[in-house]
Amino acid sequence: MPVLTRTEEEIRDRVTKILLARSGVTATNQGSTAQILAEIAAFELKNAYAEIESIDEATSFTRASGDALDNKFGALFGKTRGGATRAFDDSRNVRFFIDPSTGLSAAGIVASKVPDATVTANPSTLSTTSFTIKAGATLTARGGIAYTTTENVTLSNTDTESFVSVIAGSVGSSFNVSVGQLNTHNLKQRQPELLTIEPFILVDNRMPIENGTFEEGDDAFRARIADTVSELQTGNETAVVRAALSVPGVRNAIFVPYDGGLGSFAIIIQAKQPVVSDGLISAVQQAVNTVTASGNRANIKRPVYNGLEVKIKLTYRPQANRALIRQLARRAVVDYIVNIPLGESFVLNELIQRVLEVDEKIFDMDIERFIRFTYNASTRSSEGDDQAFDIPTNLDLDSSLHVWYTSDKFITLCD
Repeated sequence: MPVLTRTEEEIRDRVTKILLARSGVTATNQGSTAQILAEIAAFELKNAYAEIESIDEATSFTRASGDALDNKFGALFGKTRGGATRAFDDSRNVRFFIDPSTGLSAAGIVASKVPDATVTANPSTLSTTSFTIKAGATLTARGGIAYTTTENVTLSNTDTESFVSVIAGSVGSSFNVSVGQLNTHNLKQRQPELLTIEPFILVDNRMPIENGTFEEGDDAFRARIADTVSELQTGNETAVVRAALSVPGVRNAIFVPYDGGLGSFAIIIQAKQPVVSDGLISAVQQAVNTVTASGNRANIKRPVYNGLEVKIKLTYRPQANRALIRQLARRAVVDYIVNIPLGESFVLNELIQRVLEVDEKIFDMDIERFIRFTYNASTRSSEGDDQAFDIPTNLDLDSSLHVWYTSDKFITLCD
């Protein structure tokens, strides 16, 4: 309960009334001895009230804030306030791609639009069949939100696109972006040797980037500390799953008891990105370790990825932009498959509907190849025996700990 305080004026009036009631003093006008004594008492008591209120606030869990909440309560339960983070993406999401309307690949656009002298003068970024976008390119979205690429990107030979890792220009959720917002680059200013092809090099993000955060506020931190009481008492399934889900970038988490024998368990995580990265596994491991009961051992794992390779033949109505439709249809197929929740079935009719909704000028589609395989997320490669289907049907996963995976590499659209 907060300390009841009074203003300096209230204290002075009360002291004056006491002097009048309990002494022979009658003069309380401005400058009188009684008035001066009342003002001195009021000033000192006001400061005392302030000290008491400050102590109460710092030692009250419901009222503590800032350093007091961190040092007195967070430290007591082994919790630290969540720091601000920059949004980032290190998977197959943000891509540079050649404008589909050109109908050209990397080799074709260099050959047709870059002078030979420019190629010769810039061997580090140009060849007769390729071009390289240097790390550090700036990608912007509406409102001035800016991201920076963290690696070189090379498109060569028949490539029409390539994916790149990016990081936000500053911390906070205000730098998070939705699908397609990163659509402007600064290659014209940054790489003059690409000037003739820069208008045909496009950029976008195929999925949201939503892992930027501001520093955790007092209310959120206080709630997390409160949750810690039950976590420390039990180290139970709810506690460790909650800890895993609290890590930015985690979409789902499943608790598997006795994964490595008595005293052990596993947390299978699904990322908001198509594949769980090594960095995300490490972050979840650290978060889960803080709530794991003494003597228990936590193992953070990826799900088993069931890859799908699909070849689709499209037929069109007149005046269709075929190159653009193929690009959009491939994106729709990939987005559907990689966003199927952990353990849920692949539904063929859903895939067909996603493709046909891409453009009204798609007349029909046929699936010419449909292959299921095991995808190794560590090596980023397929492995094991392929399972082909002449006429695909809805497919179930072998376990709730499996998930579907594909990428542009495994999806082919043709006429």
